Amino acid sequence: VFNTFSRILMRIATGVYLAGFLLVCVLNFTQTVYFYEIVDYINIGKIAAYGFVVLAVGINSAKEEKNAKKNRIFLLGILLLGSLRLADILLRVSWIDLFTSLGVLFLTVVAMMLNMSEITEMLGVAMKAKLIGKLAYTDGLTGVGNTTAFREKLDSLELVKVNYDSIGIVQLDINNLKVVNDTLGHSIGDDLIRVGARVIKESFGTIGEVYRIGGDEFAVIVTCDHAPKRCDEAAAKFEAILEEYNSNPKARFKLQIAYGIAFYKHDYSGSDLFLREIQKQADVLMYNNKREIKLREKRKNDLEEELAKTGKKVDDDHEVIVMD
Repeated sequence: VFNTFSRILMRIATGVYLAGFLLVCVLNFTQTVYFYEIVDYINIGKIAAYGFVVLAVGINSAKEEKNAKKNRIFLLGILLLGSLRLADILLRVSWIDLFTSLGVLFLTVVAMMLNMSEITEMLGVAMKAKLIGKLAYTDGLTGVGNTTAFREKLDSLELVKVNYDSIGIVQLDINNLKVVNDTLGHSIGDDLIRVGARVIKESFGTIGEVYRIGGDEFAVIVTCDHAPKRCDEAAAKFEAILEEYNSNPKARFKLQIAYGIAFYKHDYSGSDLFLREIQKQADVLMYNNKREIKLREKRKNDLEEELAKTGKKVDDDHEVIVMD
């Protein structure tokens, strides 16, 4: 009740003050009455307004303990302005415009601050809504965009793709996720996905937007200038990071990620293809790469089995190394 009453007082004070100020400005502008002729009445009105503000802030402070300190600060500011206004009357200083402007400013600010709890609550709701909206487009495990974000991005680009010289779509797939899940557990499988996402972000994520579009599948949309060249550079970096990770003896699993890259090119004969079709081309190339990786891995394993009895082993390039 007290809080509501204080707000009513605040609004009355603000409304009367603004109405009086506008009335005086109109009278002065029309040369009906001049400021200096009614200066005492203006000053009396200002002091009354300050009184309303002091009363409103005081009641609000008494009711809302959590805002008491804040309100006391504004109460002090209002009292200071009131003191200056009183000195202005006593000294007959005619800085009416200045004090009127300051008075209106402070009254407006105080009126807003008295409702700050409501404003803060509204901002909190807005922040939560923004967070929920962000989560709706983010993959919870890796922090990259999810399938919904990927589809909407692709659809929006389809409408404006003619404005780009080229657009690259990279399809990626992490190998052996099922094997890791079955042998080491799903928590390690989640780690495999997180590590794979990190490698993708460190390489392709520097030139495009990364999305997780399936359990072990990722995609990157590249819209930067000179997309084909930048994708080649990112692919080289990607393979170097993979090699460095797999050469670490402390790595809990071997990281294999197949990838394929296809491009929309504005000056190419296939520029009439939809981006979904470009994605399918990248997907085909990715699965070709996946088969190559598995075939290479199988040849290596077969060769290792044949040489196991001879005390030799095979490195990643299928070169035979003689062991002591």
